[in-house]
Amino acid sequence: MLTEVDLPAFPKTVAALHFGSISLVAEPCGSALEALMKREQKDRVLTLDPNIRPTLVHNRDGYMARLDRLVAMVDIARLSEDDLAWIAPDASFETLGRRWLDLGARMVILTRGAEGATAITASHAVSVPGIAAKVVDTVGAGDTFTAGILARLDALGLLTKKAVANLDRERLTDVLTFATKAAAVTVFARRRRSAVAEGDRLSGVPVLPAACGAACTATRFVRWLAQRVTPERP
Repeated sequence: MLTEVDLPAFPKTVAALHFGSISLVAEPCGSALEALMKREQKDRVLTLDPNIRPTLVHNRDGYMARLDRLVAMVDIARLSEDDLAWIAPDASFETLGRRWLDLGARMVILTRGAEGATAITASHAVSVPGIAAKVVDTVGAGDTFTAGILARLDALGLLTKKAVANLDRERLTDVLTFATKAAAVTVFARRRRSAVAEGDRLSGVPVLPAACGAACTATRFVRWLAQRVTPERP
């Protein structure tokens, strides 16, 4: 299990770190990743996807306290409707999202599956519709969505802390639309593994997932997918 002494140094080419899921629950891994986030928060874009697994959270109060500390350090936080229902069962997304912005996050995103996604920042609230798709397999859709956000920001030259904090409505809509389309392709892509293998041959976006291997796979897939999906073409 990962400990703080195992944490590597990253080259300057690493533009972002992604954190999420069960690695933030188990110890000593959770504490090690929190320390990593604290160490890197000033220099790289940080993303967070709680991807909560309720049966693995044995100390809700402790986990919620950690989640608040992590949200205070990240640039982009994404959660699903299931995450929202577990974290704040009596609150709306706008209420929780504004609270997370107050804690320090620059952008908070709620993904709604077939209903699309909503993102809020200090200046804007944007929603985009879902993309009609025949669902074959939903595994990896959330990771692909987050990878889509990062890949699109990178493609636009906006994968920096300053740029993320100052996205205008047009750019925010663009990024959210691309990520939504990428996730839609994932749920009906029967040969996703083959797509990832092809994507490995392409130059990767300079993102190192710190906590979620699936996000690494999804990022490579999105780099391949970006050749076929644009905000203007489903």
